[in-house]
Parts: sequence; C-alpha cells; structure tokens
Amino acid sequence: MLSQHTEPREPVQVDALLNGTQPMEDVGVGDGSSNMAKKRRIVEVVDENLQLEHVKPFINNVSLVNKTGPQWSRVLCGSFTVEEQEPDFSYFNDRIRNLWKAHDIEIEYIMKKLKGFYIFIFNTDEGMLDALEKGPWTIDDVQIVLKRWGPGHFLDKHKEDKKNPVWIRMYDMPCGLWKLDVVKIMSSMFGIPIGVDVHTRHICEIGSHTAEYARVLVDVDTTRDLVDAISVSFPNSNGYLLSDLRIEYPISRCSFSKAFDHTDRNCVGAKDKANKLNEMHLKKEQQDTIIKVAVAHDQDLVEQIGKDIYFDLVDHNKVWSFCVEKQMPFNKVKEEVARAFGVPVECQRFWTWAKRQNHTYRPYRPLTRLEETKSVGELRVAYNKIGNAEAELNLFLETTVIGPDSRLLPPPHISKEDILVFFKLYDPDTLQLRYVGRLFVRSSETPTEIISKLNEMVGFSPDEEIELYEEIKFDKYQELEFGSCVMCERLDKRSSFRSSQIRDGDIICFQKLSQIEYKYADVPSFLEHVVRFRSLDRPNEDAFILELSKLHTYDDVADRVAKQLDAADTSKIRFTRHNYYFKKPESNPIQYRFQGHLPDMLRHYIQDYGIMYYEVLNTSLPELQHMKTLRVAFYDATTTKEELAIHNISLPKQSTVEDVLTEIKKTVKTDAELRLLQLRSNMIYKVLTPAATIEGIDDKYWTLLRAEKIPEEEKDMGTRDRRIHVYHFTREADQEVQNFGQPFFLVIRVNETLAAVKVRIQHKLQVPDEEFSKWKFAFVYLSNVKYLQDSDIVSHPFLRTRDNDLLLPPYLGLEHTRNTNRLQQLGCLN
Repeated sequence: MLSQHTEPREPVQVDALLNGTQPMEDVGVGDGSSNMAKKRRIVEVVDENLQLEHVKPFINNVSLVNKTGPQWSRVLCGSFTVEEQEPDFSYFNDRIRNLWKAHDIEIEYIMKKLKGFYIFIFNTDEGMLDALEKGPWTIDDVQIVLKRWGPGHFLDKHKEDKKNPVWIRMYDMPCGLWKLDVVKIMSSMFGIPIGVDVHTRHICEIGSHTAEYARVLVDVDTTRDLVDAISVSFPNSNGYLLSDLRIEYPISRCSFSKAFDHTDRNCVGAKDKANKLNEMHLKKEQQDTIIKVAVAHDQDLVEQIGKDIYFDLVDHNKVWSFCVEKQMPFNKVKEEVARAFGVPVECQRFWTWAKRQNHTYRPYRPLTRLEETKSVGELRVAYNKIGNAEAELNLFLETTVIGPDSRLLPPPHISKEDILVFFKLYDPDTLQLRYVGRLFVRSSETPTEIISKLNEMVGFSPDEEIELYEEIKFDKYQELEFGSCVMCERLDKRSSFRSSQIRDGDIICFQKLSQIEYKYADVPSFLEHVVRFRSLDRPNEDAFILELSKLHTYDDVADRVAKQLDAADTSKIRFTRHNYYFKKPESNPIQYRFQGHLPDMLRHYIQDYGIMYYEVLNTSLPELQHMKTLRVAFYDATTTKEELAIHNISLPKQSTVEDVLTEIKKTVKTDAELRLLQLRSNMIYKVLTPAATIEGIDDKYWTLLRAEKIPEEEKDMGTRDRRIHVYHFTREADQEVQNFGQPFFLVIRVNETLAAVKVRIQHKLQVPDEEFSKWKFAFVYLSNVKYLQDSDIVSHPFLRTRDNDLLLPPYLGLEHTRNTNRLQQLGCLN
C-alpha cells in the first residue's frame, strides 16, 4: 500500500473493500498480471515523498466471520498423542471409519493432516457428539485427541498446545457423587468440562455406582500443573464427609509444553529446554560449593563413650565441624584445624571413616600426603566410594602427645604391619565403660605383648592380669533364638592380631581379671543388658540406667521401670523406641504388652542403640485403647504463634465433639461458646457438628483440628446477612493461587462495601496500617480470582452461590506477602 509517510493512513477495513466502497487501485492487492501492472503504474506516478508502509487489515464484520456452512458445525479436529507412531493416512482413514462405524458414527469426510491436525466432518451433529463422548479412541495403541472446531482455532498444533481435551479418570468416587452436575464441578478443577463417556452418563442417570471410575473429557489448560489426587467434602447428616479421589491421565504428556498430544521427542522447543536444564544443572553444581567437615579427636571419644554412646566410637553430630568451599585445598583445612585445636599442622594426621557391613562406623585409613594436596571436594568423592553416603567429610584427628607437659610430636611413621586399635576399659564394680586411648599394634604381635602398655595406660600395675574382648556389632535379626547375644568376643592372648582379624579402627575392651562374682562380671554381659532410659519430655538426657536381661518381656521391663520411678501402676507407663537414624524418639509408641522381648523393644530396623523412652500417663494404656486422642489447637484472631498451643484431648471413642469442646474449655479456662473445625491446606473444610462422634475424625490426615470461639457477630446474624470464608493467599509466578495462614469466618451485611469490611478485618487481625495498605482483596472461586474495589458490595458475588451445595465454596481472599514474622504474630502458621 502507498501512503504519505508524514500522514499514515487508517487501516483499510476488509468489510469496506468487499462492499466496493474502496477503489481496488488504491489498495494494490491481487495476484494477476493486470494487478501487478496496476501496481507498477501507481508507483510510477507517485511523488518521491511517498514510501511503502505496511497497514494491518482489520475485520469488523463479525457476522461475516461466523457465517460458516452448516457442515462446519459438525467438525472435530484431532491429533495423535505420539506423532512418530502415526500410521499413514490411507491406513488411518480406513481404521477410524471402521472403528466409528462399529459405534454407529457416520463420518462424511476426513481431511489429511494439516499442520499437526486431522479434520473430521461428520454427517450429523449427533455423530460428532458421539465421537467426543464415546472416546477415547486409539489406533494401534496410540490415542488420538479430539476437540471441537471453532472460528478461533489455529491450524497449527503448536499454537493450540495450551489447551488440550483430555479424558481423565476419577477413581474411588462415593455413590453420592455420581451425579452429572457433581462430576462436572469436580472435573472443573482440571479445566473446562466438555462431556462424559456413555457409561459414566448412564450410571449418573440411573443413580447406581457400578463403575471403577468416572471418565470425563476436560479441556485442560496445559500451562497448569496437574494433580493426581483430590479431596472432596460433601454434606451429610453429621456435617461433611471427606473422600479422596485418585486421578489418572491415561495418555502421554510432553514435559516441555505440558501438552497431551505430543511427546518430548517431537516438541518444538524441547531441545532448547534440554540445553537450559543442562545450564541450570551446571550452575547448580557450581553453586554447590560448600562441604561440611567434621573432625573427631580423642577428647570427643572420652566425653561420649559411657555417657552418650557405648558401642562404636563417636557421634559426629556432636563433634567440632566447619564449612569450607569444595575447591579449598585440604592443606587449608589443616590450618583451620590448627587454629581450632592448637595442634600444629606438622603434628596432624587425618583418618577417613567407613561404614562396615555390620553397620559399625570406624576409622578406615590415614590420608596420604598426595591426598592432602587435593581439594576437599575431591576427597569427599573418594570418601563416598568406600561406602559413605554422607554429604559431609568426617575425619579423625590423630595426635601424638608425650611427657608430663603433653608435648606434641609429628605423627609416627606407620607401615603396612601397623594397626590402629582403640581401647575401652570396663569396671564391673562401678558398671562403667570408658575410652582410655589408642595404640598402634603390629599385626604379628599378640595381645600378651601389649598388656604392659595397656596397664600403664590406665594406671594398673605392670603385671596386672587383664582380659581382652573385641567389640563387634552383629545384625540382631540373624538371631532367631534368644541365646547369647555376642557383642564382644574374648581375644586369645596367644594369637596374633592378624590371626584374630584385627584391623584399623577396631575396638578392644579390657578389664581386670577378678575372682569376685559381679552381677555383670565381664564386658559382654554388661553390653548385652545395659539400657538407658530417657523421659519423653527430655529426650536428650539419660534419666536412669537399668541392667536388664535380653530375655525380659514387656511386663518385666515395665515392672523394673515402675520400681525405678516409684510408680504404682505399670499400665500407665508407655515406652517408645529410639530412632537410630534421626537420634530421637520414634513417632509411634510401643504397643501395650508387646509380644516380644527386650531386644525387640529396643530394635529400630537392624540397630539396637540401648536407649528407650518412657512417659507416665494419667490414664492406663488398656483404657486408652478404647479411647481416641485428638490434637486440637485453640485459636482466636489475635492468638500469637507462641500461644497457639496444641492440646491432646483423650476421650472414649463414642464421645462427641461437644465433649471435646468441654475439655478444651477446661484447658484454656473459658466459658465462651466454642466450635471445632477441620482445616486442610489452610482452608476450612468442615465445621464439625456438636453431636458427631469423635471415632470417625481422622485428625492425622488433616492439617489441623482447631477449636475457636464463635464470634458474637455470627450469633446476631440477620436473615440477609451471610457468613463467608476468608483465606490468606498469594499468587506465584505462574499466577497459581497458594493459600497460607489461618483461615476464618466473617459475617458480611447485605449492602456492605469492601471498604467497610476491610476496617473490620484489620481490627480483627490487628494489622498495622502501613502493612494493611499493601493487601489486596478478591473474590476467589476454583482458583479464579476477581479483585474487588473499595466501592464494591462484597456480598454480590457470593449471592450467586450457595456454600452448602459446593464442594469448594468461594471465599474472600486476602492477598499479601508471606511475612513470616508477622504470620507468627497473627498465628497464621500451622
């Protein structure tokens, strides 16, 4: 088109051209030689100040666009989920026609693939709808995805990837949900419902649940993440019931575009994504430059053995540690250790640790001078190759101290014959086991040759007779009978250390040879029977130590603990195992009158750590078996995080919610009228009726059971007032709604504006003006957000819905950032 550069012309309207109001010569369009000649003639006579300029065409005749033949109302477009497995057109044409003919679906015409789509024109509207509803359809096990044709569709599959019709399956649906309207509401969580298959429609109409799943065709927004399960609450006589539905998408999905009609192999942009991912991984590896180095030394063993631990040598979580960059040379680590321990670099030697097959953790070998020139990251890689999965680098610092002034010397030279052995001393008189030191022994030596050194180490006379035992940790599951549990084997003093299979990092316990009869006369008997008991309220402190037999039953252990605690009723004492991996009590207590013996009560997986936790209850355990314990939080709008205490309420299983609230009133000392809510995902899912029994309440499944005062505004509600849900939320980068904080109810008046409601909310939550001014308010329903203005009547959007009829009722959303400190002040954190 030609136009004055200084005075650009208005876009030429196509409708005007078709009506002949614009001369064709002025437009210069066409495809014949005559038109081209016209163009040339126009260019020749135009003034030099004119130049070519693109003018975008504009169509303003909507009826013209929508005016299509009746056959186009019976059109579907479709594509295969896996393009590389598509059959040739003639084969596909025959197969799909025969497949649909078997279902009484007549197809008029199939257009060959065009930019990723096939076009299907049906004889009747009913046939087109049957093709949609009776699916999904597969050709040679490859599914074809169908969608309705419309004027706004592009014939380019990659432009259509953001919306895909997908057949989803909803499993485990209760009978009460098999209704078309309900199925439509539930499926709307995934996109726009298009229809259901014939079988699902039939079940919904006859009202009988006879199918494993409901199948719904949904136009899915592929830009959103999809869930594989949803929770649905629906009303019944006792309030609301909760049902978990498993969701299945029985076709492949592209991980890049999230579309269901192609895979990664043929997705435009997948290669770019792979390159970006590689760059991200490389960047992450570069950022992962910090390694924790934990250094244990002799003093740690002295402080822990006999107090925190009995078996093995040290708990690395309690030793000195620091973080270094992965690229740091290990020699720099030695300098840091020198500053921390006061041990010169030349007097340090470091040993790595290794986990053995019997689950013990012992020093493995010293670092070589070549290894000490490497980086910490390289050492950790080599360290993990010897059976260690830890992210940190654990080391043992060997130092050599001589003389009364504890003078430090460089570490002695060691040969292949030298073995590093650690020693513990057992005193049967005081029932104490403690660490006393370490020695290098030659593999060809016998224990007899080092007895004088051991006696000197602990202050015994040089000729004192002692007995030696090798400390071993067996897999106790291998013991099928309750015979002797060998944790230590007596060493033959005349056999060499090599023949006794002693190696670096092994532990030898020794004691005086005595003729006195002690209850636990030797190391094995002591290690088999000593159990440390800790109160569940103070899980990091030993309350007392008992020597028990491994043949003791649950009742035997309970009797001994009751005597220690001076407790009259053993049935009120509950025991809990020690979690070996997390170094804390297990979440579930040991069953009352557990059918097993002491090793079974102590064992966590294959480890026996010799620790058991106890608690003294107000109610006997047999009574608790017929009771239910609920964890209930008491909340009001001004409750701080510290005040949001969790109360354990134990009542008979047939008790009601009203009984729970009565106990809460006693606990928090209030006479106010209370109610009990079930919360999940920071939303109110159910208001429990006072008459409902507590046996069916699954408080573990929900985020929180919350008791709260019923506000006076709800008691004084007018007939036109409305109680609404109010939730805190934020929107992520993908605009997905994320709820957080404590939800609550609010009564709104019939003509109350948002400005008035905001004043009440600010007063209720006690939010400062500066912070509250940044909050936004919105009507939110099924993740659709409609922001409100101060002049809007808040009740208007809620009038179009009835909460009792909705699985997920709408709510007034308070959008603001997650200010953690402020949330704690408001009690917003669960």
